[in-house]
Amino acid sequence: MNTLENTTNPFVYTSPILKDKSVTREKIVKEIYDDINSKTCISIMASRQTGKTTLLNALDSEFTDKYIYIHINLEACGFYDIKEVTHEFWSKTKHLIYHYDSTTPDRIIDYFRLLHNNKPIIFLIDEICPNREVAAELLRHIRAYYMESFVDKSKHKHVFVIAGSTDLGDLTMEENYLISPFNIAEKIYLPDFTPSETQGLITRLSDDKFSEIQISKIYETTLGHPYLVQYVCHHLYKLDSKEIDDQLDKLSEFLENVGLDSTTHIQTMVSNLFGTDKLNSNLTKVLEAILNGANLPFSLSSKIIRDLYLQGCIRDNQGVCAIRNPIYQHVFEKQFKLAKQLQAIMDTGSQTPTGMISESRLTEILQQQAESIKQLSDYFQGPQLSNYSGYVAAEIFVDNGSEADSAEKTWTMRVQFTQEQPIDISDSSSACYEKIVVRDGQDTPEVEFTVFLYSETLQATTSRQIIKLEREAHDLIPELNFTLKSIDDSITNHRIYVQVLQGTRLIQTLTVNLAL
Repeated sequence: MNTLENTTNPFVYTSPILKDKSVTREKIVKEIYDDINSKTCISIMASRQTGKTTLLNALDSEFTDKYIYIHINLEACGFYDIKEVTHEFWSKTKHLIYHYDSTTPDRIIDYFRLLHNNKPIIFLIDEICPNREVAAELLRHIRAYYMESFVDKSKHKHVFVIAGSTDLGDLTMEENYLISPFNIAEKIYLPDFTPSETQGLITRLSDDKFSEIQISKIYETTLGHPYLVQYVCHHLYKLDSKEIDDQLDKLSEFLENVGLDSTTHIQTMVSNLFGTDKLNSNLTKVLEAILNGANLPFSLSSKIIRDLYLQGCIRDNQGVCAIRNPIYQHVFEKQFKLAKQLQAIMDTGSQTPTGMISESRLTEILQQQAESIKQLSDYFQGPQLSNYSGYVAAEIFVDNGSEADSAEKTWTMRVQFTQEQPIDISDSSSACYEKIVVRDGQDTPEVEFTVFLYSETLQATTSRQIIKLEREAHDLIPELNFTLKSIDDSITNHRIYVQVLQGTRLIQTLTVNLAL
């Protein structure tokens, strides 16, 4: 293929579009601004990598004489404690409070109250916390603040614009069905680009690189999905016009050649839908029915339809559920076929053939079983990071201490990252390991592993440690080490979270359940 050498590719699909290059979604922006004047909370909902961050970045240029805009990304911070969330809000706005003693308020609602003498603040919150309990608690505080400001008209009413891929009402209901759902937010569902918006983005980024016919075909392939538009254009940009036409006419071949399956975008979706414990879930059953042409009404009042929509799988096609775009159609058809093949192999893989069997047939069976292991690793392990393949092993070592303090039980926690096979800890209820493979993510050369202690009855020498694993440092075996101390022997089950990050992007969360 003839390629454009030494030319910077303007289509960067792994990060938000720069404000001066982004598409102005005038209808959505107007709707949000109208709601800002009358609402306290606005929920912008869409699946991941569909332009929510770009939209938030575009909102802070209007009404600056009336409002102060504060950007907060709670997902990137990965908080597992509401106090950490409070501190994040506090650190972003403490300069706006005239009288404070430099101490972070104990409760986030107390922090909101301290701001009531200032110009109203619009909090632009990009994704809610990954920890559902902390997220639900934050929403309860926002709701309580809303009720207070509704009664006391003398106070400025701050506005919360929360962009995410979760319905906030579902989040609070799932946390505790006895608590009223978070129903104070005005819901705005972020659509994909229109044909004109798709054309505007492509021409703004690449001038006249693509013809109108080619842009039309790109739209037909992606149906305006922001990430996929950038992804497809990124891989077509280096080709000449004839090659672009050829690739757009051979969608399946093109998607295989550019490695769509290896992107974190697709692998995250596949892991969420086709994990070994999810293949026969109601979600995948309904998705398969839609894939096969079932005439299901599109109604966001149905939680299953709403979940499929917010995961990015389906769209509203004139009142009927449809697969979101031809690219996802290709991905889902492939995944359902593969998942069923793997399931059939796993169901029979442990059986030993009986009776007479030819050598060729035995070889075929063994090859199928070997291939199933490889494919399971490729498709069910989640997002993958290039040039790194390793294991995480978590071990607990009992250290009773001296006789004087034997009443206090202590343990040493060691989380080890190694490219060797992990030690056999399958018989231990207090340890676990999980393979991490991450591929085609960010450009950063490092991966950060962050450990969070999540237990009310355990204390640790430090609640958080961060190590950086260099891609080329194959001779090192990095570890996280800290001591755990129980303050209530009656509670024996605890949990440790290990977060895997590239830069500020959360790639995976491992859970270590402890029975001490």
